[in-house]
Amino acid sequence: MHAKFIVRLERLSDLIPFKLPANLDGKPANVDHRIAIVMVVTSDTKFENYDIAIQSVRCYSRIHNYEFIVAVDTDFNCEHKDNYFRRHCVSAKILPLFDAIAFLDADIGIINPKRKIEEYMQDGIDIVFYDRFYNWEVMAGSYIAKNTQYAIDLLNEFADYEFKLPNSFHGTDNGALHIFLAEKLFPNARIQIEICQQVYNKSKDYDDLFTYEACIRAIWGTGTDFGKVRIMKKGTGWARDGWLTSMVWNEELDFMIHEWKTKQLEETPNVTIKCLRTHIGPWFQRFSSIDPWKGRRSIPKHHRSTSMFYRRTLVLRSISGANRTSNPLNTISTEQIELRFVAPDVISPLSRSPGQVLFSPFNTSFPGTGWARDGWLTSMLWHEELDFMIHEWKTEQLEETPNVTIKLNQKGRNHWYNPLGGPIHLLKCSPQNMTWSYDPRLLGDKEEILKGLEKFEKEVAMDQVNSYSRMTSMLSR
Repeated sequence: MHAKFIVRLERLSDLIPFKLPANLDGKPANVDHRIAIVMVVTSDTKFENYDIAIQSVRCYSRIHNYEFIVAVDTDFNCEHKDNYFRRHCVSAKILPLFDAIAFLDADIGIINPKRKIEEYMQDGIDIVFYDRFYNWEVMAGSYIAKNTQYAIDLLNEFADYEFKLPNSFHGTDNGALHIFLAEKLFPNARIQIEICQQVYNKSKDYDDLFTYEACIRAIWGTGTDFGKVRIMKKGTGWARDGWLTSMVWNEELDFMIHEWKTKQLEETPNVTIKCLRTHIGPWFQRFSSIDPWKGRRSIPKHHRSTSMFYRRTLVLRSISGANRTSNPLNTISTEQIELRFVAPDVISPLSRSPGQVLFSPFNTSFPGTGWARDGWLTSMLWHEELDFMIHEWKTEQLEETPNVTIKLNQKGRNHWYNPLGGPIHLLKCSPQNMTWSYDPRLLGDKEEILKGLEKFEKEVAMDQVNSYSRMTSMLSR
Protein backbone atom coordinates (compact mmCIF):
# COMPACT_ATOMS: atom_id res chain seq x y z
CA MET A 1 0.00 0.00 0.00
CA HIS A 2 2.78 2.42 0.79
CA ALA A 3 6.52 2.55 1.18
CA LYS A 4 7.50 1.89 4.75
CA PHE A 5 9.99 3.68 6.88
CA ILE A 6 10.28 0.45 8.79
CA VAL A 7 13.66 -1.18 8.61
CA ARG A 8 14.38 -4.90 8.30
CA LEU A 9 18.16 -4.56 8.32
CA GLU A 10 20.77 -3.67 10.90
CA ARG A 11 21.85 -0.12 10.05
CA LEU A 12 20.18 3.25 10.45
CA SER A 13 21.35 4.08 6.92
CA ASP A 14 18.81 1.53 5.65
CA LEU A 15 15.86 3.83 6.42
CA ILE A 16 13.38 4.11 3.55
CA PRO A 17 11.36 7.37 3.26
CA PHE A 18 7.71 6.91 4.19
CA LYS A 19 5.16 8.28 1.69
CA LEU A 20 1.40 8.67 1.97
CA PRO A 21 -0.90 6.95 -0.52
CA ALA A 22 -2.06 9.36 -3.23
CA ASN A 23 -5.77 8.78 -2.54
CA LEU A 24 -5.71 9.57 1.18
CA ASP A 25 -8.10 12.42 2.08
CA GLY A 26 -7.33 12.81 5.79
CA LYS A 27 -10.35 10.83 6.97
CA PRO A 28 -10.42 7.47 8.75
CA ALA A 29 -9.64 4.74 6.23
CA ASN A 30 -9.83 1.00 5.97
CA VAL A 31 -6.57 -0.14 7.47
CA ASP A 32 -4.41 -3.17 6.91
CA HIS A 33 -2.13 -2.67 9.93
CA ARG A 34 -3.40 -2.26 13.44
CA ILE A 35 -0.84 -0.13 15.28
CA ALA A 36 2.08 2.01 14.13
CA ILE A 37 4.79 3.70 16.16
CA VAL A 38 5.47 7.07 14.55
CA MET A 39 8.49 9.34 14.85
CA VAL A 40 8.49 12.60 12.87
CA VAL A 41 11.89 14.13 12.13
CA THR A 42 13.30 17.01 10.10
CA SER A 43 15.29 16.57 6.90
CA ASP A 44 18.52 17.42 8.71
CA THR A 45 18.00 15.11 11.71
CA LYS A 46 21.19 13.27 12.62
CA PHE A 47 19.95 9.77 13.24
CA GLU A 48 23.18 8.69 14.87
CA ASN A 49 22.24 10.92 17.82
CA TYR A 50 19.20 8.70 18.41
CA ASP A 51 20.80 5.38 17.50
CA ILE A 52 20.06 3.45 20.69
CA ALA A 53 16.51 4.80 21.04
CA ILE A 54 15.57 4.10 17.42
CA GLN A 55 17.14 0.65 17.39
CA SER A 56 15.25 -0.30 20.55
CA VAL A 57 11.94 0.81 18.99
CA ARG A 58 12.74 -1.05 15.76
CA CYS A 59 13.37 -4.25 17.65
CA TYR A 60 10.28 -3.77 19.81
CA SER A 61 8.12 -3.16 16.72
CA ARG A 62 9.26 -6.42 15.16
CA ILE A 63 8.53 -8.33 18.36
CA HIS A 64 4.89 -7.16 18.49
CA ASN A 65 4.28 -6.81 14.75
CA TYR A 66 3.80 -3.05 14.95
CA GLU A 67 4.70 -0.85 12.02
CA PHE A 68 7.56 1.56 12.75
CA ILE A 69 7.43 4.80 10.79
CA VAL A 70 10.05 7.53 10.85
CA ALA A 71 8.66 10.30 8.66
CA VAL A 72 10.42 13.42 7.34
CA ASP A 73 8.12 16.34 8.13
CA THR A 74 8.64 18.18 4.82
CA ASP A 75 7.18 15.27 2.80
CA PHE A 76 3.56 15.77 3.86
CA ASN A 77 2.46 19.17 2.49
CA CYS A 78 2.05 20.65 5.94
CA GLU A 79 2.35 24.44 5.73
CA HIS A 80 3.55 25.01 9.28
CA LYS A 81 6.80 26.92 9.75
CA ASP A 82 7.49 25.57 13.24
CA ASN A 83 8.62 21.96 12.96
CA TYR A 84 7.22 21.21 16.42
CA PHE A 85 3.70 22.01 15.18
CA ARG A 86 4.36 20.52 11.74
CA ARG A 87 4.99 17.10 13.24
CA HIS A 88 1.43 16.93 14.56
CA CYS A 89 0.08 17.73 11.10
CA VAL A 90 2.17 14.81 9.80
CA SER A 91 0.86 12.60 12.59
CA ALA A 92 -2.72 13.47 11.64
CA LYS A 93 -2.06 12.46 8.04
CA ILE A 94 -0.54 9.11 8.99
CA LEU A 95 -3.20 8.18 11.56
CA PRO A 96 -5.95 7.24 9.01
CA LEU A 97 -3.73 4.41 7.73
CA PHE A 98 -3.86 2.47 11.01
CA ASP A 99 -6.18 1.50 13.81
CA ALA A 100 -4.00 3.58 16.14
CA ILE A 101 -0.60 5.23 16.38
CA ALA A 102 1.84 5.79 19.21
CA PHE A 103 3.61 9.08 18.50
CA LEU A 104 7.10 9.25 20.04
CA ASP A 105 9.90 11.78 20.22
CA ALA A 106 12.99 10.37 18.50
CA ASP A 107 14.83 10.18 21.84
CA ILE A 108 12.29 7.86 23.47
CA GLY A 109 13.55 4.28 23.69
CA ILE A 110 12.06 0.97 24.78
CA ILE A 111 13.38 -0.47 28.03
CA ASN A 112 10.83 -3.26 28.59
CA PRO A 113 9.71 -5.02 25.37
CA LYS A 114 7.20 -7.16 27.25
CA ARG A 115 4.85 -4.19 27.65
CA LYS A 116 2.32 -3.39 24.91
CA ILE A 117 0.82 -0.18 23.57
CA GLU A 118 -2.66 -1.69 23.85
CA GLU A 119 -2.39 -1.37 27.64
CA TYR A 120 -3.08 2.36 27.22
CA MET A 121 -6.02 2.05 24.80
CA GLN A 122 -9.53 1.91 26.25
CA ASP A 123 -13.03 2.20 24.85
CA GLY A 124 -14.35 5.75 24.74
CA ILE A 125 -10.91 7.40 24.78
CA ASP A 126 -9.63 8.56 21.37
CA ILE A 127 -6.33 10.18 22.34
CA VAL A 128 -4.12 9.81 25.41
CA PHE A 129 -1.45 12.19 26.70
CA TYR A 130 0.55 12.01 29.93
CA ASP A 131 1.90 14.48 32.48
CA ARG A 132 5.58 15.22 32.52
CA PHE A 133 7.13 14.32 35.83
CA TYR A 134 9.46 17.22 36.57
CA ASN A 135 6.80 19.95 36.24
CA TRP A 136 3.05 20.31 35.64
CA GLU A 137 3.17 20.20 31.85
CA VAL A 138 1.38 17.77 29.61
CA MET A 139 3.89 16.08 27.30
CA ALA A 140 3.35 17.17 23.67
CA GLY A 141 6.07 14.88 22.32
CA SER A 142 4.24 11.60 22.84
CA TYR A 143 0.64 10.46 22.64
CA ILE A 144 -1.45 7.47 21.60
CA ALA A 145 -4.28 8.22 19.15
CA LYS A 146 -7.01 6.04 17.67
CA ASN A 147 -8.13 6.27 14.06
CA THR A 148 -11.25 8.36 14.69
CA GLN A 149 -12.41 11.60 13.17
CA TYR A 150 -12.23 13.23 16.59
CA ALA A 151 -8.54 12.36 17.07
CA ILE A 152 -7.62 13.36 13.51
CA ASP A 153 -9.39 16.71 13.89
CA LEU A 154 -7.79 17.31 17.29
CA LEU A 155 -4.28 16.78 15.93
CA ASN A 156 -4.93 19.04 12.94
CA GLU A 157 -6.38 21.76 15.15
CA PHE A 158 -3.45 21.46 17.53
CA ALA A 159 -0.98 21.78 14.66
CA ASP A 160 -2.82 24.88 13.41
CA TYR A 161 -2.50 26.54 16.82
CA GLU A 162 0.88 27.72 15.53
CA PHE A 163 -1.06 30.45 13.73
CA LYS A 164 -2.66 31.63 17.00
CA LEU A 165 0.51 31.88 19.10
CA PRO A 166 0.97 35.09 21.09
CA ASN A 167 3.98 37.32 20.55
CA SER A 168 5.59 36.14 23.76
CA PHE A 169 7.74 33.38 25.23
CA HIS A 170 5.16 30.78 24.22
CA GLY A 171 7.02 27.47 24.56
CA THR A 172 6.06 26.36 21.02
CA ASP A 173 3.84 23.23 20.88
CA ASN A 174 4.32 22.17 24.50
CA GLY A 175 3.20 25.56 25.77
CA ALA A 176 0.34 25.87 23.29
CA LEU A 177 -1.02 22.40 24.04
CA HIS A 178 -2.37 23.56 27.39
CA ILE A 179 -4.54 26.46 26.24
CA PHE A 180 -5.56 24.51 23.13
CA LEU A 181 -6.90 21.65 25.25
CA ALA A 182 -8.54 24.07 27.69
CA GLU A 183 -10.42 25.80 24.86
CA LYS A 184 -11.45 22.49 23.32
CA LEU A 185 -12.41 20.63 26.48
CA PHE A 186 -13.81 23.45 28.65
CA PRO A 187 -15.84 25.77 26.41
CA ASN A 188 -17.79 27.03 29.44
CA ALA A 189 -14.62 28.21 31.22
CA ARG A 190 -14.21 31.20 28.91
CA ILE A 191 -13.52 33.75 31.66
CA GLN A 192 -10.90 31.60 33.38
CA ILE A 193 -9.23 30.81 30.05
CA GLU A 194 -9.10 34.51 29.15
CA ILE A 195 -7.20 35.20 32.38
CA CYS A 196 -4.71 32.46 31.55
CA GLN A 197 -4.44 33.85 28.02
CA GLN A 198 -3.42 37.23 29.44
CA VAL A 199 -0.65 35.53 31.41
CA TYR A 200 0.41 33.63 28.28
CA ASN A 201 0.49 36.84 26.26
CA LYS A 202 2.87 38.43 28.78
CA SER A 203 5.21 35.47 29.16
CA LYS A 204 8.89 36.42 28.93
CA ASP A 205 10.70 33.34 30.25
CA TYR A 206 10.19 29.83 31.59
CA ASP A 207 8.99 31.08 34.97
CA ASP A 208 6.21 33.00 33.22
CA LEU A 209 5.43 30.06 30.95
CA PHE A 210 5.08 27.72 33.92
CA THR A 211 2.81 30.25 35.65
CA TYR A 212 0.52 30.27 32.61
CA GLU A 213 0.50 26.47 32.57
CA ALA A 214 -0.33 26.36 36.28
CA CYS A 215 -3.26 28.68 35.51
CA ILE A 216 -4.53 26.27 32.87
CA ARG A 217 -4.10 23.26 35.12
CA ALA A 218 -6.28 24.99 37.71
CA ILE A 219 -9.11 24.94 35.17
CA TRP A 220 -8.65 21.23 34.55
CA GLY A 221 -8.68 20.27 38.21
CA THR A 222 -7.43 16.82 39.19
CA GLY A 223 -9.31 14.73 36.65
CA THR A 224 -7.75 12.49 34.02
CA ASP A 225 -10.57 11.88 31.55
CA PHE A 226 -12.14 14.75 29.62
CA GLY A 227 -14.61 13.31 27.15
CA LYS A 228 -12.56 11.50 24.52
CA VAL A 229 -9.24 12.84 25.84
CA ARG A 230 -7.24 11.27 28.65
CA ILE A 231 -4.28 12.91 30.42
CA MET A 232 -2.47 10.33 32.53
CA LYS A 233 -1.03 11.37 35.87
CA LYS A 234 2.66 11.43 36.67
CA GLY A 235 4.23 8.01 36.72
CA THR A 236 1.25 6.26 35.09
CA GLY A 237 2.09 6.88 31.42
CA TRP A 238 4.20 4.80 29.09
CA ALA A 239 7.39 6.88 29.24
CA ARG A 240 9.37 8.90 31.74
CA ASP A 241 12.70 10.72 31.87
CA GLY A 242 15.57 8.45 32.84
CA TRP A 243 17.39 11.16 34.79
CA LEU A 244 14.62 11.08 37.42
CA THR A 245 16.33 7.98 38.82
CA SER A 246 19.70 8.32 37.05
CA MET A 247 18.67 5.51 34.71
CA VAL A 248 17.86 3.05 37.48
CA TRP A 249 14.67 1.29 36.38
CA ASN A 250 12.35 -1.59 37.24
CA GLU A 251 10.57 -3.95 34.85
CA GLU A 252 7.32 -3.76 36.83
CA LEU A 253 7.24 0.03 36.55
CA ASP A 254 8.89 1.08 33.32
CA PHE A 255 8.08 0.69 29.63
CA MET A 256 9.82 3.50 27.71
CA ILE A 257 12.53 5.97 28.73
CA HIS A 258 12.82 9.52 27.40
CA GLU A 259 15.98 11.54 26.62
CA TRP A 260 18.12 8.83 25.03
CA LYS A 261 20.38 11.08 22.98
CA THR A 262 23.58 9.31 21.98
CA LYS A 263 25.75 12.40 22.35
CA GLN A 264 24.72 12.62 26.01
CA LEU A 265 25.47 8.98 26.76
CA GLU A 266 28.07 8.36 29.45
CA GLU A 267 29.77 5.21 30.65
CA THR A 268 27.90 3.64 33.54
CA PRO A 269 30.09 3.90 36.67
CA ASN A 270 31.23 0.58 38.09
CA VAL A 271 29.72 1.26 41.51
CA THR A 272 26.45 0.57 43.26
CA ILE A 273 23.96 3.10 41.94
CA LYS A 274 21.25 4.23 44.31
CA CYS A 275 17.86 5.43 43.17
CA LEU A 276 18.20 9.17 43.65
CA ARG A 277 17.20 11.65 40.99
CA THR A 278 19.72 13.74 39.16
CA HIS A 279 19.41 17.48 38.88
CA ILE A 280 16.91 18.81 36.41
CA GLY A 281 18.41 21.42 34.18
CA PRO A 282 21.56 22.69 32.51
CA TRP A 283 22.22 25.27 35.23
CA PHE A 284 24.59 22.82 36.94
CA GLN A 285 26.86 23.13 33.93
CA ARG A 286 26.80 26.92 34.20
CA PHE A 287 27.95 26.82 37.83
CA SER A 288 31.45 25.75 38.68
CA SER A 289 31.84 26.35 42.43
CA ILE A 290 31.20 23.58 44.90
CA ASP A 291 27.46 23.09 44.53
CA PRO A 292 25.81 22.02 47.81
CA TRP A 293 22.67 20.87 46.02
CA LYS A 294 24.74 18.79 43.58
CA GLY A 295 22.34 20.12 41.01
CA ARG A 296 19.14 19.03 42.71
CA ARG A 297 16.18 21.31 42.59
CA SER A 298 15.24 21.71 46.22
CA ILE A 299 12.30 23.22 48.07
CA PRO A 300 12.88 24.67 51.54
CA LYS A 301 11.80 22.41 54.34
CA HIS A 302 9.28 24.92 55.61
CA HIS A 303 7.41 24.72 52.30
CA ARG A 304 7.31 20.95 52.31
CA SER A 305 5.92 20.84 55.83
CA THR A 306 2.80 22.88 55.09
CA SER A 307 0.92 20.36 52.98
CA MET A 308 -0.29 16.80 52.83
CA PHE A 309 -0.02 14.52 49.83
CA TYR A 310 -2.40 11.68 49.10
CA ARG A 311 -1.78 9.35 46.17
CA ARG A 312 -0.73 11.66 43.33
CA THR A 313 -2.71 14.73 44.25
CA LEU A 314 -1.74 17.71 46.35
CA VAL A 315 -4.39 18.02 49.07
CA LEU A 316 -4.62 21.22 51.09
CA ARG A 317 -7.45 21.52 53.58
CA SER A 318 -7.17 25.31 53.69
CA ILE A 319 -6.00 27.58 50.91
CA SER A 320 -5.93 31.31 50.33
CA GLY A 321 -5.76 33.78 47.49
CA ALA A 322 -2.37 34.69 46.14
CA ASN A 323 -1.29 38.07 47.44
CA ARG A 324 2.41 38.10 46.71
CA THR A 325 3.05 40.51 43.88
CA SER A 326 6.65 39.60 43.13
CA ASN A 327 8.69 36.42 42.92
CA PRO A 328 7.25 34.32 45.77
CA LEU A 329 10.63 32.76 46.46
CA ASN A 330 12.31 36.15 47.01
CA THR A 331 9.87 38.01 49.24
CA ILE A 332 11.42 37.11 52.59
CA SER A 333 11.72 40.05 54.99
CA THR A 334 11.12 38.65 58.46
CA GLU A 335 12.02 35.55 60.42
CA GLN A 336 8.37 34.57 60.70
CA ILE A 337 6.19 35.11 57.63
CA GLU A 338 2.73 34.18 56.54
CA LEU A 339 2.48 32.34 53.24
CA ARG A 340 -0.68 32.88 51.21
CA PHE A 341 -1.12 30.88 48.06
CA VAL A 342 -3.62 29.09 45.85
CA ALA A 343 -3.60 25.35 45.31
CA PRO A 344 -4.50 25.10 41.63
CA ASP A 345 -5.54 21.46 41.91
CA VAL A 346 -8.18 22.49 44.47
CA ILE A 347 -9.32 26.00 43.64
CA SER A 348 -10.89 25.61 40.22
CA PRO A 349 -12.29 22.19 39.37
CA LEU A 350 -15.36 23.11 37.35
CA SER A 351 -17.56 20.71 39.28
CA ARG A 352 -17.15 22.88 42.38
CA SER A 353 -18.67 26.30 42.89
CA PRO A 354 -16.39 29.11 44.16
CA GLY A 355 -18.42 29.36 47.34
CA GLN A 356 -17.33 25.91 48.40
CA VAL A 357 -13.66 26.86 48.58
CA LEU A 358 -12.32 27.75 52.02
CA PHE A 359 -9.68 30.48 52.22
CA SER A 360 -7.26 30.77 55.12
CA PRO A 361 -3.52 31.34 55.41
CA PHE A 362 -0.73 28.97 56.28
CA ASN A 363 1.62 30.15 59.00
CA THR A 364 5.22 29.01 58.95
CA SER A 365 8.52 30.04 60.45
CA PHE A 366 12.11 29.43 59.49
CA PRO A 367 14.41 27.35 61.67
CA GLY A 368 17.05 29.29 63.56
CA THR A 369 17.30 33.06 63.83
CA GLY A 370 18.40 33.85 60.29
CA TRP A 371 17.88 32.54 56.81
CA ALA A 372 21.28 32.96 55.17
CA ARG A 373 24.94 32.37 55.96
CA ASP A 374 28.27 32.31 54.10
CA GLY A 375 28.96 28.96 52.51
CA TRP A 376 32.74 29.21 52.94
CA LEU A 377 32.33 28.89 56.71
CA THR A 378 31.91 25.14 56.26
CA SER A 379 33.55 24.63 52.85
CA MET A 380 30.03 24.53 51.40
CA LEU A 381 28.94 21.62 53.58
CA TRP A 382 25.34 22.14 54.67
CA HIS A 383 22.45 20.40 56.40
CA GLU A 384 18.78 20.62 55.51
CA GLU A 385 17.73 21.05 59.15
CA LEU A 386 20.10 24.00 59.63
CA ASP A 387 20.33 25.85 56.32
CA PHE A 388 17.94 27.73 54.07
CA MET A 389 19.98 30.19 51.97
CA ILE A 390 23.69 30.37 51.25
CA HIS A 391 25.54 33.65 50.63
CA GLU A 392 28.44 34.30 48.22
CA TRP A 393 27.26 32.35 45.19
CA LYS A 394 29.18 34.27 42.54
CA THR A 395 29.37 32.47 39.21
CA GLU A 396 32.93 33.56 38.48
CA GLN A 397 34.02 31.94 41.75
CA LEU A 398 32.27 28.66 41.05
CA GLU A 399 34.43 25.52 41.01
CA GLU A 400 33.74 21.95 40.04
CA THR A 401 32.50 19.82 42.91
CA PRO A 402 35.20 17.28 43.83
CA ASN A 403 34.44 13.86 42.38
CA VAL A 404 35.06 11.88 45.55
CA THR A 405 32.16 9.43 45.51
CA ILE A 406 29.93 8.86 42.51
CA LYS A 407 26.27 9.28 43.41
CA LEU A 408 23.19 9.47 41.29
CA ASN A 409 22.37 13.07 42.00
CA GLN A 410 25.72 14.25 40.66
CA LYS A 411 24.57 13.74 37.10
CA GLY A 412 22.49 16.12 35.06
CA ARG A 413 19.45 15.85 32.88
CA ASN A 414 21.61 16.11 29.78
CA HIS A 415 23.60 12.97 30.60
CA TRP A 416 22.50 9.37 30.95
CA TYR A 417 23.68 5.78 31.27
CA ASN A 418 22.80 3.01 28.82
CA PRO A 419 20.65 0.38 30.57
CA LEU A 420 21.16 -2.14 27.77
CA GLY A 421 23.91 -4.70 28.11
CA GLY A 422 25.05 -4.50 24.49
CA PRO A 423 23.99 -3.58 20.95
CA ILE A 424 20.59 -4.55 19.57
CA HIS A 425 20.66 -7.21 16.84
CA LEU A 426 17.54 -6.61 14.78
CA LEU A 427 17.70 -9.99 13.07
CA LYS A 428 17.12 -11.59 16.47
CA CYS A 429 14.06 -9.46 17.26
CA SER A 430 10.92 -11.57 16.99
CA PRO A 431 7.76 -12.39 18.97
CA GLN A 432 9.56 -15.48 20.25
CA ASN A 433 12.51 -13.50 21.61
CA MET A 434 11.72 -10.82 24.17
CA THR A 435 14.83 -11.46 26.25
CA TRP A 436 17.03 -8.38 26.20
CA SER A 437 20.41 -8.02 27.85
CA TYR A 438 20.53 -5.35 30.57
CA ASP A 439 23.21 -3.69 32.66
CA PRO A 440 22.45 -5.11 36.15
CA ARG A 441 23.83 -1.98 37.83
CA LEU A 442 20.82 -0.02 36.59
CA LEU A 443 18.10 -2.46 37.62
CA GLY A 444 16.62 -0.92 40.76
CA ASP A 445 14.28 -1.85 43.58
CA LYS A 446 10.64 -1.05 42.82
CA GLU A 447 9.82 0.49 46.20
CA GLU A 448 12.99 2.56 46.23
CA ILE A 449 12.20 3.98 42.80
CA LEU A 450 8.62 4.78 43.78
CA LYS A 451 9.79 6.48 46.97
CA GLY A 452 12.24 8.68 45.09
CA LEU A 453 9.70 9.63 42.43
CA GLU A 454 7.03 10.42 45.02
CA LYS A 455 9.41 12.72 46.87
CA PHE A 456 10.12 14.61 43.67
CA GLU A 457 6.43 14.75 42.79
CA LYS A 458 5.66 16.46 46.09
CA GLU A 459 8.26 19.12 45.40
CA VAL A 460 6.89 19.69 41.90
CA ALA A 461 3.37 20.07 43.31
CA MET A 462 4.55 22.80 45.66
CA ASP A 463 6.45 24.45 42.83
CA GLN A 464 3.18 24.52 40.92
CA VAL A 465 1.49 26.32 43.79
CA ASN A 466 4.28 28.88 43.94
CA SER A 467 4.17 29.38 40.19
CA TYR A 468 0.43 30.01 40.30
CA SER A 469 0.94 32.69 42.95
CA ARG A 470 2.98 34.76 40.45
CA MET A 471 -0.12 35.52 38.39
CA THR A 472 -0.95 38.74 40.21
CA SER A 473 2.39 40.31 39.39
CA MET A 474 2.25 39.16 35.78
CA LEU A 475 -1.23 40.53 35.17
CA SER A 476 -0.21 43.91 36.60
CA ARG A 477 2.67 44.39 34.14
